[in-house]
Amino acid sequence: LKTSGVVFRERTVPGMGLHQVFVHDPEGVMVELNYPAAEKAAIEAAIEAAIDAANGASAAP
Repeated sequence: LKTSGVVFRERTVPGMGLHQVFVHDPEGVMVELNYPAAEKAAIEAAIEAAIDAANGASAAP
């Protein structure tokens, strides 16, 4: 979303172990995406790896 310039907001709900992302669709309807907060770090690492791979970066030092 960030690289596409999409405006969104996110938050973690500690008591529920939930991470939420809020975004508006092209018609202006709010869309709420929910997933386990424990998956947030793994998702972010996978995104970074995909970006690095797309930019030709090597995973090895």
